[in-house]
Amino acid sequence: MAKRDMLTGFKENVIMGHLVPAGTGLPLYRRIKVSPTVESAGE
Repeated sequence: MAKRDMLTGFKENVIMGHLVPAGTGLPLYRRIKVSPTVESAGE
């Protein structure tokens, strides 16, 4: 038998400690490439 989530909002689920899939989900942010930065060795 499946469970039903009667809590409708993000806030209610977070307060109850449920895992909530939250994020942007925008294709723009899926294509971002992160490159490492070079820190100076003199500091």
